Order: sequence, then C-alpha cells, then structure tokens
Amino acid sequence: MPWKRVLLYGVIFITILATPFVLLSNPMMDVYQERIDKNPKTSFNRWLQLRMGGICYKTLRPERSAPAYRKFMENFPDDPEYNFVWMRYAQSLEDCHQNKEAEEQYILMMETLEDRPELAEFRDEAKRGWLRTKYQKRK
Repeated sequence: MPWKRVLLYGVIFITILATPFVLLSNPMMDVYQERIDKNPKTSFNRWLQLRMGGICYKTLRPERSAPAYRKFMENFPDDPEYNFVWMRYAQSLEDCHQNKEAEEQYILMMETLEDRPELAEFRDEAKRGWLRTKYQKRK
C-alpha cells in the first residue's frame, strides 16, 4: 500500500477519534454557552442548551450541567421538558455535593407537583432524591 494512502487513512482515523473529544470539551462548552447567551430564546439555542446539560451530566460533569439546566429553566419555563430538566438540575446539584440546594429543589418540586397525578414519576423521584440528600452522611 502506498505511503500516501496509509497517511490518509491515519489522518481520517485520528480525525474520527479526536473530533468528539474536541467538540465535547470544556472550552467548546464555553463557546456554545456564549452563543446561547447572545440570543437564548431561539428553538436551536433551546435544543443546544438542553443537549449541553445532558452531555455534561452524562459525562460526569455536574458542575457544568447544573448551570446549563438552570439557564434552560430560566429561559423556557413553559417548555414540555421543564420537569425533566428540573429533576436533572436537582440531581446535578446533588452530584456536586451541594446537598442543601438540591434538597430545596426536591422539596419545591414535591410541593409543586403534589396535585399533578400525570407527573407522579417526577414527584416520586423528587421524594427519593430528598431522602438521599437528607439522610446521606456529610463528608
């Protein structure tokens, strides 16, 4: 195989492996957040804010997912995914060891969703989260 073809395959392989690491890095998350902050009310920025929070949460960066979810909640209070985002926000606070703030969110969520039977799963998860934050040992 000619060396040019080997070099081409090597560059393609490295590019495919490196691209996700670059696009999901903390500096790129800052770039995305700056873009969202310029005009937060568009549908694309709504999607991007939600995905940023989800990516940071799933890649074990709750210190970055909590502010992303909080900004989503501030910008889109009537969104259909609001309760899901609220739960993830409280869980992110809990994962950041901000148990007092997480406990406040769980309690507020339980009170708000008390008379909404269609959202019982969120209320039950909030109760479990509240019990976790209330009774876990503080370090």
